[in-house]
Amino acid sequence: MKVSVHGSGEMEEGMPAIVEKVWELFIFERFERYIKAGKHLK
Repeated sequence: MKVSVHGSGEMEEGMPAIVEKVWELFIFERFERYIKAGKHLK
């Protein structure tokens, strides 16, 4: 799975890494397990 996010504006130093970690947590640790378990089919 590959996710690309494009945005514009100003971010504080260190914020891009924080945002990336949040997406990793959601996509790879939560969503992927949910799909593999077939829970979306119920």
